[in-house]
Amino acid sequence: MKAFRFLIIICLFFSCRKAESIQELQTKEPEKNIGELSFVPIENVRDKKIRSDSSYKVEILYNGMDNFLGGKKNPKVNFQSEWLPEEQVQVIEEGLLFANRILIAKDKVHYLKNDVVRKSKNLPLLSDNRERMNPERDFSNCQVKIKYQGISCNDADFNNVKIQYKNGDVEIDSILNAVFFEHDLDLNGNPEQYVMGSRNCSQELVLLRITEKPSR
Repeated sequence: MKAFRFLIIICLFFSCRKAESIQELQTKEPEKNIGELSFVPIENVRDKKIRSDSSYKVEILYNGMDNFLGGKKNPKVNFQSEWLPEEQVQVIEEGLLFANRILIAKDKVHYLKNDVVRKSKNLPLLSDNRERMNPERDFSNCQVKIKYQGISCNDADFNNVKIQYKNGDVEIDSILNAVFFEHDLDLNGNPEQYVMGSRNCSQELVLLRITEKPSR
């Protein structure tokens, strides 16, 4: 009987150790996963599809979308998603995670080699979901309007995104399947605004960030 109890204790010990090891691997997974595909933001984007009469600027965090803001489809980036525009944006310890593969950190964006699956907080998203209802919503310091402009292909519409601040507007034109969200990633008390565009069939994605210009 004593030998049987001892055997149970040993099994429980190694079971707990195994659980701890799995948990430790999951918490470090994005860092180990990063690999070679990292993207540095392109600041102060100037293009006829972007207009701003406010104190806010637009940055390109990642652009793998053909013929939009100088972007080009990246053959190394594939989300393997059945419907990319409906993927969630999650808040994790390392930053923001989109479609389990794009990690948005403070200064860079990383494409992860393998999916990272976590039960985390999902950010509220504003999108039209191809319903062509022109949704709008108030966020922390702005009002956002997404307007249908026309059809691009069987799974993508062109949208106009207008972000209205107290001191002016930022407008992004002809972006595919627009999705808007905000989050204070740099923890300075002022949430940054983000706009994504995607085309599901070709797994194209563009990710923009809108932040206030530094005061002089």
